[in-house]
Amino acid sequence: MGVNKEKGEEEEEEELQKVKLAKSRRLYELAMRDSGEFSATAFFKGVNYAELLYKSSVVKSVRLATKLFEDSKRIFGTDHWVTYRAEGVYDMTTRCCVSVRHPDRGVVEFDVVGWDKDEDCYALIPPESADDEEHPSHDLYKELTGKAVYTPRRHCILTQVVPVIVFGLPPGPLYHYNNKIGETKTFRMSEDSTESNFISCYMIQFEDEDLEDCEVPPGCVLVLPKLPPEMPDTKGDSVDKAPASS
Repeated sequence: MGVNKEKGEEEEEEELQKVKLAKSRRLYELAMRDSGEFSATAFFKGVNYAELLYKSSVVKSVRLATKLFEDSKRIFGTDHWVTYRAEGVYDMTTRCCVSVRHPDRGVVEFDVVGWDKDEDCYALIPPESADDEEHPSHDLYKELTGKAVYTPRRHCILTQVVPVIVFGLPPGPLYHYNNKIGETKTFRMSEDSTESNFISCYMIQFEDEDLEDCEVPPGCVLVLPKLPPEMPDTKGDSVDKAPASS
């Protein structure tokens, strides 16, 4: 009975989110029509839409928030209230968080700011929450202030929804997912205790809506701290290799 109730509440929340999202998108469209695409009103409605969109599609949200932030700086300047609002949503949507197992502190969160292709390591920095003195890892973060920690990708766990690109899948039924951009939705734990991060696969929701969600091994999933302008061309011969570092 309790499980059914929780499921019903989740479905109701999902439907409510869809209604809110559709309404927000419509308000954005009307503002662009009535006030102009580059009006302050349209930017404000667009930023609100990007913020709501984050709950259903991180990649689409990041793309819209990035466009609105860059355009607002160009049109209104860096000190305008519209730009401040756009920057806040941009910072929220573009944050990529991973977890790393620490020998003494369990799982510790970091923000990904880059990737070293040669070493296959993420460049990690303490999150904004590091400033909170009540945070259990505050003293660890304090030692790392102003520094980037390079951690092997295989040791990082994608416990939150982040933009990713899939690569390195061998020829077979999943090969066409190579070079596709998406976002992590869930993960499945590995029964193999020798796995460095205890993850057997991630469920990926793809930006291309024609692609079904797919479980991908962690070694074939790369976090994208910065999205490429467009989806990469998948017709080349490099889909079995890691994409170039940005």
